[in-house]
Amino acid sequence: MLNKEKHQKELRWGCGDGTRYEKEINHISARASNALDYGCGKGKLKINNVSDVFRYDPCNPEFQERPPTGAEYDVIFCVDVLEHVEPEYVNNVLKDIDNFLKKEVLFVVSTRPALHTLADGSNAHRTIKSIDWWNNKLKEHFANVNRIIVNSSKPDECVFIATKKIESTFNI
Repeated sequence: MLNKEKHQKELRWGCGDGTRYEKEINHISARASNALDYGCGKGKLKINNVSDVFRYDPCNPEFQERPPTGAEYDVIFCVDVLEHVEPEYVNNVLKDIDNFLKKEVLFVVSTRPALHTLADGSNAHRTIKSIDWWNNKLKEHFANVNRIIVNSSKPDECVFIATKKIESTFNI
């Protein structure tokens, strides 16, 4: 509710276009026919290689419609989102992302307090954890989790690319 209020009151909130991650975005979207921008804010993320992009953000009325049940996306972008999720809901959000994922997901997560506060005075980053914590948390839900160093001058920023876990039904 507080994040939704922040989106409605501050026009510049959630306006990131992903320019800092252009190389990584282009890399994972190069072979994609569709994409999901999960937690898209104002929907400004530049995804150049994919024409079919579904933008979803439950905190922005313009994009609060969920992706259709059963929809799968070759790639998902979750940029500057997870740190805004309350700790008790992080697993639910990761499971939700996994439900829509077909191939690869790009996560960008901050590990420091935000410069912004919410209406109640609390920090806009709800889950502030270490890079190792996020790495381990993502490994619980996804396969081939790899941290990428995008900008060494921002050591508190985690960029991960992960793939969907394949559940085996084959018994030996």
